[in-house]
This record gives sequence, C-alpha cells and structure tokens, in this order.
Amino acid sequence: MLGSSPPFDRFYFIDLNRDKTAYLQALCEGRSDVEIINDDANSYLRTLLPTIQYHFFNRALCVLDPYGLHLDWDIIELAGKSRAVDLFLNFPVMDMNRNAIWRNPEKAPQDGIDRMNRFWGGGSWKQAAYAKSRQGTLSPLSRTMRSNRTAR
Repeated sequence: MLGSSPPFDRFYFIDLNRDKTAYLQALCEGRSDVEIINDDANSYLRTLLPTIQYHFFNRALCVLDPYGLHLDWDIIELAGKSRAVDLFLNFPVMDMNRNAIWRNPEKAPQDGIDRMNRFWGGGSWKQAAYAKSRQGTLSPLSRTMRSNRTAR
C-alpha cells in the first residue's frame, strides 16, 4: 500500500501495542505521509472518520484487522455514513468461535456474547450462527447447525 501508484495522500496506522507501532515507526521513518498512532483504534477512528466525507470531496480506504472482538460497530457505521470510505474488515473468527459462538449457546460466556453484540451491532448474529442447516448430515446423532463449533 505504501508504494501504490497513484499514491495515497496519507496513511494512518493505529495499534495499541507499543512494540508494533515502534516497528512501524522505524519502517516508515522519514515519510511525511505516514502517521503511526499508538492508541485504541475505536477511539481514534471516532475522531478521524468524521473528517472524511463525500461532501468534502475526500475519500479513504480503511482496512480493519482487529485482533479479536474489540471493534465497535459504530466505527463501521461511521465509515458507511460518510459515503466516502471503502472498508475491508477482517473478521476475528477465532475469537468469535472461542468466546461467543458455541455449539450450546446457553453455555457461552456473557462477556463473549456482549463483545460479539458490540462488534456486530446487536444480537442478529445469533440467527445466522445458530440457524438450522438445510444440508443434512450422514449421522443421525450429529446436530445440524451452520456453526461447526466444538461442544462445550
């Protein structure tokens, strides 16, 4: 991305981990078009995204790669409302599977469900994750759900 042609006007790299931001800082040393931010991306993007708007004639490409279910839905909503941000989101599937989407939803930890709701923007993810599969199974003993989570 840093070497794209035509080039972007500005790059913002945001991470909570100081070691990672220090590494990025070293890689981008001397570049005036790169800003490395050691902060919570949710907080920083709540300030940055409103400055990127269709009616301001500016555009942005936002790549979100959260380590887990730490992204808040309102960030995605802000990007969408701007009408000027193209967004790529890497879903933290491992965190979803480990902490929210269990084969037995009644046993899933409440903090995992709360983080999933915050990430998804509500509880509608449950309908998709726990919908009965239209595809049957070979074994009458196995449960048919869209989620193929390990039993807990």
